[in-house]
Amino acid sequence: MGVVEIPEFRKLINFGKTSYVISLPKNWIERNKLKKGDTVVIEEFPDRLIITLATKEEKKESMPRYINIDNKPLETIRREIFSAYLNNYSPIILRGNHLKRNSSALKKMLSSLLALEVINHDAKKIVAKDYLDLENVIIVDFIKKIDMLIKNKFKDMIDLLKKDAISKLDQYDFAKRDEEVNRLYFTVKKILIKAADDTNFQRRLALTPRKMLALIQTIELLETIGDLLKDLIKRISTESKASKAKFRTILEMLYSYYNNIMKLSYIGSIEKILEIMPTREKILKALKKISSSGETMYLFEALLRAVHHLARTSFDYGQFYK
Repeated sequence: MGVVEIPEFRKLINFGKTSYVISLPKNWIERNKLKKGDTVVIEEFPDRLIITLATKEEKKESMPRYINIDNKPLETIRREIFSAYLNNYSPIILRGNHLKRNSSALKKMLSSLLALEVINHDAKKIVAKDYLDLENVIIVDFIKKIDMLIKNKFKDMIDLLKKDAISKLDQYDFAKRDEEVNRLYFTVKKILIKAADDTNFQRRLALTPRKMLALIQTIELLETIGDLLKDLIKRISTESKASKAKFRTILEMLYSYYNNIMKLSYIGSIEKILEIMPTREKILKALKKISSSGETMYLFEALLRAVHHLARTSFDYGQFYK
């Protein structure tokens, strides 16, 4: 059994006119081989302070991940590749006796992830290296890119509905744009997983557990909204001209709601987010007036839920983008 640490109580000592000091346990000092003049890091929270060692960081070497592809469905291999990427393994090495059979599909999976590049390919293996520079990432930049892709999807679908001209090429275009949303989504998720495992990295990005929870919920919702818009353009193309006109009005309301949520979230206007949340009821009321097939209505209702949940997330967690 491990040693149970008993909490110690220490009194604050007045030091000068503006400061207080507290002594650190001697056994902790000795165990960590600290001496007079050494630096420690103090992290301040509303109800506690966390003291950690200010050690010089050593760059950790990435660990390789070997994935055997023999006798596995492509979906299983895809999940293993994505898991290795999210958990910051590099290089990712695919190997097996039947590599040639699925090499094109496997390379497409690898290239769908940001900064993951194939550096070697022969009859028995495909090697992909992760070139993402995690030391210089800015999460809000990725969020803004996803946001812009989603806004453009909204605007373009509204324009296409005005013209009543949604083609197969438009549907394909939306699907390709959704792939870019997914690339950015997995990148943000990868960064947050590293931050959860590495407190020094977390500190450099100025992330608190609260911010991380807010961000993971936000990117999940943004990815869902992107998926729903991709599915919606395919489904709405089968509706009548009259129904398309009605759905265009709903889409304009949804876009306005989404756009306002994101604008207010970036600047931290939390009370104003609360003020616009009744928009959900207005959109729901307008939706119920439309007579349409179940699938189109289901997608609109799901889109409204995701957008409204985004508003709730921003309100519940406060400003977290800056």
